[in-house]
Amino acid sequence: VLPLWWNENDSCACGKNCQQNRAKHPLTPLVPHGLKDATRDKDIAASWFTTFPRANIGIVCDGLVVLDVDPRHGGNDSLYEMEKKYGKLPDTIQVLTGGGGQHVYFVSTDKTLRSCSLAEGLDVRANGSYVVAPPSIHKSGLLYTFEASSDIDTVLSDVPAWLLGLIKKPILVSADSTIPTG
Repeated sequence: VLPLWWNENDSCACGKNCQQNRAKHPLTPLVPHGLKDATRDKDIAASWFTTFPRANIGIVCDGLVVLDVDPRHGGNDSLYEMEKKYGKLPDTIQVLTGGGGQHVYFVSTDKTLRSCSLAEGLDVRANGSYVVAPPSIHKSGLLYTFEASSDIDTVLSDVPAWLLGLIKKPILVSADSTIPTG
Protein backbone atom coordinates (compact mmCIF):
# COMPACT_ATOMS: atom_id res chain seq x y z
CA VAL A 1 0.00 0.00 0.00
CA LEU A 2 0.93 3.63 -0.20
CA PRO A 3 -0.66 6.82 1.15
CA LEU A 4 -2.27 9.23 -1.32
CA TRP A 5 -3.24 12.87 -0.97
CA TRP A 6 -6.87 13.56 -0.13
CA ASN A 7 -9.51 16.07 -1.16
CA GLU A 8 -9.74 19.16 1.02
CA ASN A 9 -12.14 22.07 0.39
CA ASP A 10 -12.65 21.02 -3.25
CA SER A 11 -8.94 20.93 -3.98
CA CYS A 12 -6.07 18.56 -3.43
CA ALA A 13 -4.48 18.62 0.03
CA CYS A 14 -1.07 18.77 -1.67
CA GLY A 15 -1.77 22.45 -2.41
CA LYS A 16 -1.25 22.17 -6.18
CA ASN A 17 -3.82 22.45 -8.96
CA CYS A 18 -4.05 18.76 -9.82
CA GLN A 19 -7.63 18.45 -10.99
CA GLN A 20 -7.27 15.16 -12.88
CA ASN A 21 -5.26 13.46 -10.12
CA ARG A 22 -6.81 15.24 -7.16
CA ALA A 23 -6.88 12.90 -4.16
CA LYS A 24 -5.21 10.16 -6.22
CA HIS A 25 -1.47 10.86 -6.24
CA PRO A 26 1.22 9.74 -3.77
CA LEU A 27 1.65 11.61 -0.49
CA THR A 28 5.22 12.68 -1.26
CA PRO A 29 6.36 13.59 2.28
CA LEU A 30 5.92 9.90 3.16
CA VAL A 31 6.55 8.24 -0.21
CA PRO A 32 8.87 10.57 -2.16
CA HIS A 33 9.42 7.91 -4.84
CA GLY A 34 5.71 7.17 -5.22
CA LEU A 35 4.75 3.54 -5.63
CA LYS A 36 8.41 2.50 -5.34
CA ASP A 37 8.09 3.41 -1.65
CA ALA A 38 4.93 1.33 -1.12
CA THR A 39 5.07 -1.22 1.67
CA ARG A 40 3.59 -4.52 2.80
CA ASP A 41 4.79 -3.86 6.34
CA LYS A 42 1.73 -3.38 8.58
CA ASP A 43 3.62 -1.27 11.11
CA ILE A 44 4.90 1.18 8.48
CA ALA A 45 1.46 1.45 6.90
CA ALA A 46 -0.14 1.99 10.32
CA SER A 47 2.37 4.74 11.03
CA TRP A 48 1.61 6.49 7.73
CA PHE A 49 -2.14 6.43 8.22
CA THR A 50 -1.84 7.46 11.87
CA THR A 51 0.29 10.44 10.87
CA PHE A 52 -2.09 11.36 8.02
CA PRO A 53 -5.48 9.85 8.97
CA ARG A 54 -7.27 11.56 6.06
CA ALA A 55 -4.88 10.09 3.48
CA ASN A 56 -6.38 7.98 0.74
CA ILE A 57 -5.08 4.47 0.17
CA GLY A 58 -3.29 3.25 -2.93
CA ILE A 59 -2.75 -0.43 -3.74
CA VAL A 60 0.19 -1.29 -5.97
CA CYS A 61 -0.87 -3.57 -8.82
CA ASP A 62 2.24 -5.76 -8.98
CA GLY A 63 0.65 -9.21 -9.00
CA LEU A 64 -2.77 -7.63 -9.47
CA VAL A 65 -4.62 -6.69 -12.62
CA VAL A 66 -7.43 -4.20 -12.14
CA LEU A 67 -10.01 -3.54 -14.82
CA ASP A 68 -11.08 0.09 -14.44
CA VAL A 69 -14.60 0.63 -15.81
CA ASP A 70 -15.55 4.28 -16.29
CA PRO A 71 -19.22 4.60 -17.35
CA ARG A 72 -18.84 8.34 -18.01
CA HIS A 73 -16.64 7.41 -20.97
CA GLY A 74 -18.59 4.38 -22.22
CA GLY A 75 -16.97 1.76 -20.00
CA ASN A 76 -20.17 -0.12 -19.21
CA ASP A 77 -21.02 -0.39 -22.92
CA SER A 78 -17.47 -1.48 -23.78
CA LEU A 79 -17.49 -4.13 -21.05
CA TYR A 80 -20.92 -5.37 -22.17
CA GLU A 81 -19.64 -5.81 -25.74
CA MET A 82 -16.51 -7.63 -24.56
CA GLU A 83 -18.47 -9.96 -22.30
CA LYS A 84 -20.96 -10.62 -25.10
CA LYS A 85 -18.10 -11.66 -27.37
CA TYR A 86 -15.81 -13.48 -24.92
CA GLY A 87 -17.95 -14.46 -21.93
CA LYS A 88 -18.71 -13.05 -18.51
CA LEU A 89 -15.97 -12.03 -16.13
CA PRO A 90 -15.50 -14.49 -13.25
CA ASP A 91 -16.61 -13.63 -9.73
CA THR A 92 -13.88 -11.67 -8.02
CA ILE A 93 -13.45 -8.63 -5.79
CA GLN A 94 -15.06 -5.48 -7.17
CA VAL A 95 -14.83 -1.93 -5.86
CA LEU A 96 -17.29 0.84 -6.63
CA THR A 97 -15.30 4.01 -7.20
CA GLY A 98 -16.28 7.39 -5.87
CA GLY A 99 -16.53 8.60 -9.47
CA GLY A 100 -19.33 6.17 -10.32
CA GLY A 101 -17.22 3.47 -11.95
CA GLN A 102 -15.85 0.18 -10.76
CA HIS A 103 -12.55 -1.60 -10.31
CA VAL A 104 -12.58 -5.34 -10.99
CA TYR A 105 -9.62 -7.07 -9.31
CA PHE A 106 -7.78 -10.13 -10.65
CA VAL A 107 -4.55 -11.85 -9.71
CA SER A 108 -1.74 -12.61 -12.15
CA THR A 109 1.83 -13.83 -11.85
CA ASP A 110 2.68 -12.45 -15.31
CA LYS A 111 5.20 -9.66 -14.62
CA THR A 112 5.11 -8.53 -18.27
CA LEU A 113 1.57 -7.15 -18.01
CA ARG A 114 1.39 -3.36 -18.15
CA SER A 115 -1.37 -0.81 -17.85
CA CYS A 116 -3.27 -0.08 -21.04
CA SER A 117 -6.55 1.11 -22.51
CA LEU A 118 -8.73 -1.65 -23.93
CA ALA A 119 -11.74 0.32 -25.12
CA GLU A 120 -13.62 3.53 -24.47
CA GLY A 121 -13.92 3.87 -20.70
CA LEU A 122 -12.15 0.56 -20.09
CA ASP A 123 -8.58 0.65 -18.80
CA VAL A 124 -6.30 -1.89 -17.18
CA ARG A 125 -3.99 -1.17 -14.27
CA ALA A 126 -1.19 -3.70 -13.91
CA ASN A 127 2.48 -3.99 -12.93
CA GLY A 128 4.08 -0.61 -12.31
CA SER A 129 0.85 1.19 -11.39
CA TYR A 130 -1.61 1.52 -8.51
CA VAL A 131 -5.31 2.03 -7.86
CA VAL A 132 -7.20 3.96 -5.19
CA ALA A 133 -8.75 1.58 -2.67
CA PRO A 134 -11.59 1.62 -0.11
CA PRO A 135 -12.32 3.47 2.10
CA SER A 136 -10.66 6.34 0.22
CA ILE A 137 -12.71 9.40 -0.64
CA HIS A 138 -12.99 10.46 -4.29
CA LYS A 139 -12.80 14.13 -5.25
CA SER A 140 -16.60 13.91 -5.70
CA GLY A 141 -16.84 13.38 -1.93
CA LEU A 142 -18.09 9.80 -2.40
CA LEU A 143 -16.36 6.78 -0.90
CA TYR A 144 -14.65 3.94 -2.72
CA THR A 145 -16.52 0.89 -1.40
CA PHE A 146 -16.50 -2.85 -1.91
CA GLU A 147 -19.34 -3.96 -4.16
CA ALA A 148 -22.03 -5.70 -2.08
CA SER A 149 -21.20 -9.20 -3.32
CA SER A 150 -17.48 -8.63 -2.63
CA ASP A 151 -16.40 -9.10 0.94
CA ILE A 152 -13.25 -9.93 2.79
CA ASP A 153 -13.77 -13.65 2.08
CA THR A 154 -14.10 -13.21 -1.69
CA VAL A 155 -11.24 -14.89 -3.50
CA LEU A 156 -9.41 -13.01 -6.23
CA SER A 157 -9.91 -14.75 -9.56
CA ASP A 158 -7.18 -15.23 -12.12
CA VAL A 159 -7.37 -12.95 -15.14
CA PRO A 160 -9.59 -14.75 -17.67
CA ALA A 161 -7.63 -15.98 -20.71
CA TRP A 162 -9.56 -13.79 -23.13
CA LEU A 163 -8.89 -10.66 -21.06
CA LEU A 164 -5.25 -11.63 -20.68
CA GLY A 165 -4.98 -11.84 -24.47
CA LEU A 166 -6.50 -8.39 -24.90
CA ILE A 167 -4.16 -6.91 -22.28
CA LYS A 168 -1.11 -8.38 -24.01
CA LYS A 169 -2.24 -6.99 -27.36
CA PRO A 170 -4.45 -4.00 -26.53
CA ILE A 171 -6.55 -2.60 -29.32
CA LEU A 172 -8.56 0.48 -28.44
CA VAL A 173 -12.12 -0.07 -29.61
CA SER A 174 -15.33 1.82 -29.15
CA ALA A 175 -18.43 0.27 -27.67
CA ASP A 176 -20.08 0.69 -31.09
CA SER A 177 -17.42 -1.20 -33.03
CA THR A 178 -16.67 -4.87 -33.42
CA ILE A 179 -14.12 -6.14 -30.92
CA PRO A 180 -11.32 -7.93 -32.75
CA THR A 181 -10.23 -11.38 -31.64
CA GLY A 182 -6.68 -12.41 -30.82
